[in-house]
Amino acid sequence: METVLKSHCDEQHPHEAEDFHRKHEQNNKLSGIKKDIEKLYEAVPQLVNVFKIKEKIGEGTFSSVYLATAQLQTGYEEKMALKHLIPTSHPLRIAAELQCLTVAGTF
Repeated sequence: METVLKSHCDEQHPHEAEDFHRKHEQNNKLSGIKKDIEKLYEAVPQLVNVFKIKEKIGEGTFSSVYLATAQLQTGYEEKMALKHLIPTSHPLRIAAELQCLTVAGTF
């Protein structure tokens, strides 16, 4: 159960209050995404050598997907999607996911 505090200003200026609450929710979401990205870098420290993770672009039960740029040896950057499989998934589920991603990457 969430408690919402309303002030006298909320009642006088409902649109401003809605905007304030919407921006507050967005800031909380962005803060959570930043923490997710930091945790991913901590879990896989090698990522920092190749990828700069920009934002989280998807999330499911067993994985999260991030937009990243890869620093190529040619000096160029390329946008890529990084899929982080949650390690609590069953090993067969992870193996099947990796097989699908391998096949998809060959097209």
